[in-house]
Amino acid sequence: MGQTAGSLPLKRFVNSPGEIVAEALEGYLWTHPNVQLLEGYPEVKVLVSSTWQQNCGRVAVLSGGGSGHEPADAGMIGDGLLTAVVCGEIFASPSAFAVARALEEPA
Repeated sequence: MGQTAGSLPLKRFVNSPGEIVAEALEGYLWTHPNVQLLEGYPEVKVLVSSTWQQNCGRVAVLSGGGSGHEPADAGMIGDGLLTAVVCGEIFASPSAFAVARALEEPA
């Protein structure tokens, strides 16, 4: 029998705690065709607007942070908003490598 909280069984949305961030991002991508992942996923979790063009005369705006409230920043990717989002793990900053990868892409 499963765990209980009082007399009610606990239910979860999480298939696997180690895969929660990847699954959330993959679900987000299914519903947002104008966003894509950079090469290196799942170690590097960088979402980029697919409408961004290099050397377009506009400034790229990036954001990043832990993925405890995913897809918090990812929901703000689009024209006139964020260019890319660098996602860390649950409540943990993204790695320096992921940040560097994100900075290289939209330049």
